[in-house]
Amino acid sequence: AQELSISSTLTAPVYSPTIQSDLRMFIETAHKEAGSQLLTLLMEECALLCRLRSVRRFMLILQGDFLQQFLDLSSAELAKRVPMIRLHRLQSLLELSVRSS
Repeated sequence: AQELSISSTLTAPVYSPTIQSDLRMFIETAHKEAGSQLLTLLMEECALLCRLRSVRRFMLILQGDFLQQFLDLSSAELAKRVPMIRLHRLQSLLELSVRSS
């Protein structure tokens, strides 16, 4: 029987090329699977595209002049005393302003 000395086991390579290749394949497979699951989660369960469309629409609205149009359309309603203001009227004027901008 051949004895292994401590010095020979410390200098021996921990990973052989075969083990390194297997490890690399395992990591790449895990990476692809995790990426696929994350994409599925974002697209299906979190409705990422719908959320991005909403953000895009909001950003485009910010560039429009809907606020000025809303203030122009609602000036008569906003000039009333608070108890006399009709909320549904303001909401419809706001929707009209957003759609037309």
